[in-house]
Amino acid sequence: MKSGKEEEKPMNEEIAVVLGGHGKTATLHDSAEIVIYKKTGRQWSLLKAMPFCIGEVFNLHQLRLKMKELIAFLGECKVLAALSVSGAPYFELEKHGYAIWEIKGKPPAFLQMILDEETESACREDGLDEKPGPAAEEVYPGHLRISLHGMQGCGNGLSSKQILQPILKKGEFLTLEILCDHAPPWLVAKILSGELRGVVEKIAGNESRILIAYSK
Repeated sequence: MKSGKEEEKPMNEEIAVVLGGHGKTATLHDSAEIVIYKKTGRQWSLLKAMPFCIGEVFNLHQLRLKMKELIAFLGECKVLAALSVSGAPYFELEKHGYAIWEIKGKPPAFLQMILDEETESACREDGLDEKPGPAAEEVYPGHLRISLHGMQGCGNGLSSKQILQPILKKGEFLTLEILCDHAPPWLVAKILSGELRGVVEKIAGNESRILIAYSK
């Protein structure tokens, strides 16, 4: 540990999951339950739960009240996993610093994978890990392509944001083509807000292609 820095607190080993029927992940718009799991030793156990659904919310004020209720319930837990999160709920959670995971399945199967990636992501942000991500290839002058296939949700310590943000910040492209298992919600949010110019397309199966146009 570097001198002159306070000792960092260990990462909070709690993960909230949006659960629907049959104990599988659901969206915030479904009739669902928010369940917070906590890791103690090597085991994951249910810490607390509450019913939650924004399916009947019809205006922005009501939505913000529901999200305020959710954030109060989450407390110190800063990681939320769901089948999908988009639109205003995504913006509200991101604004309050939550890590948002889109994942299909039943806990606790994926909880350790999420915790491992969040821990490695925190290390990268602190400059403690320099694991390289996949490189973008220049298909033809000014046009880059990068594939995230096999990278999303596999617990390799690299998030889509960590891989793509350096490329987007450099802006050394006319168009950037991103091939992925699913469209990262943070990137979709930037497109919808107008921060980035781009389109999201569904291609074969559950795969997606995102085309980003460079803009100053």
